[in-house]
Amino acid sequence: TYLGEMALTDPLRSTGTDLKLVDMERVEVLRGPQGTLYGSGAMGGAVRNIPAAPNLNEMESKLELGYAASAESDDDSNKVVGVFNVPLIDDKLALRVAAYRYDNGGYVDLVSLATVENSAATTGTQVDTREDVNSSTYTGGRASLLWRPTEQLKLSLMLGTQQLENDFTSFTNLTRDGYVNSGLREVPVVFEEDFDFANLVVKYDFDWATLTASSSQFDGQSKDASGLWFIGSFAAAGSFNDRTKEGFTQEIRLSSQLDGPLQFVAGLYYEDFENESLSIL
Repeated sequence: TYLGEMALTDPLRSTGTDLKLVDMERVEVLRGPQGTLYGSGAMGGAVRNIPAAPNLNEMESKLELGYAASAESDDDSNKVVGVFNVPLIDDKLALRVAAYRYDNGGYVDLVSLATVENSAATTGTQVDTREDVNSSTYTGGRASLLWRPTEQLKLSLMLGTQQLENDFTSFTNLTRDGYVNSGLREVPVVFEEDFDFANLVVKYDFDWATLTASSSQFDGQSKDASGLWFIGSFAAAGSFNDRTKEGFTQEIRLSSQLDGPLQFVAGLYYEDFENESLSIL
């Protein structure tokens, strides 16, 4: 998964950071393998989310508001997205900023069962009975600066951040009707994730080929704590996880624009990734 030229996929877990796709120009789905074109976890293909580029000639702004209600839920969902674009030097330099907040209402109910009541009595805890527990909030922003000093050369810098707060999880008990689950109350079940990133892209047009160099730096931290969970008919367990990740990627591609049927793509990819995890059960 890519945001523009920046890889979002965790190479150790093959999972991507769940960034909200605001102010997008288009989404590209590329068949695999993409080991030369896009280097991180792309052997099976790649999904490229292309943000809208800064407009070098016109000032733009927009505000998007959204509201939604879910059946069988007392929580509402809403979103606020704002975008602002300003040319700093006509046809040369422009800045584009997008900010957002998504509040998603929960719809999963925690219910009591006889087996869970027995487990609560054995462990000396309480059965967790609440409604609409899986609410979540996404808050973030992105700033993009585009500089085109010549017709052949373009430089773009993108900085962004996102915070995710999730109350409980969306797991449900498939053996029962409806969106329900069961658990024991001991530790609040939460999930929090902070993700910051920076990406610099340099493109130069040689007429016969285009050279693209992308440098990305990102770091993130996630924490989740689960309460005492009913396991089978005999035990309960809780856990706390603290994960951090930090990475740098450098990708260089040379794509031909030759006359005739023969074309080529040459690329180099470098990645330095660190992932640390602390788990307590």
